[in-house]
Amino acid sequence: YSEKEFIYKENDRPNFLYFLVKGKVKSFRTNEIGKEFISQIYVPGNFIGYNDLLRGKKYEETTMALEATEVSIIPKKDFLTLLHNDRNFSAQFIKILANNVEEKEAHLLSLAYDSIRRRVADVLLDLDTRYQKDGETKIEIYREDLANLVGTSKETVIRTLSDFKKEKSISIEKSVIQVLDRRKLEEMPC
Repeated sequence: YSEKEFIYKENDRPNFLYFLVKGKVKSFRTNEIGKEFISQIYVPGNFIGYNDLLRGKKYEETTMALEATEVSIIPKKDFLTLLHNDRNFSAQFIKILANNVEEKEAHLLSLAYDSIRRRVADVLLDLDTRYQKDGETKIEIYREDLANLVGTSKETVIRTLSDFKKEKSISIEKSVIQVLDRRKLEEMPC
């Protein structure tokens, strides 16, 4: 998939489980006025689209490649056969589901109770961990997508990033963000 290409759209029928081999993918919902809310950023090694596939319902979200992306496609029938017949695979997949639920709960609590600064810091820390490659992290993300992950406006995210840069918690070169001081971001007040 090329950048900004859809992998699947909301209301499509799930026929495959996707495994991200290369690239980055966002999963999002759009409200009635066209505002996106990004629920997840996927990186290589992540499975995509399994919730709706397992439930046997149409996709509730849309997924889009954030950059040149390669996925392996596992047909629904093959995935379900493996899930039902291989106890080790089933156990590992249950762990993936449990981690997903835990991440979503933490994200919802953050949206409900944390300050914008804390939410931006948390998203940057999460992306820093997810995007880590060879010990170095370069977070390349559109400011609009970052705002949609944080649950605020693009302008608010830009101001907050500017503050973090002045505080030397991050550096920004063109569109690339690098975390310079994880401890400062981790200790950001709620």
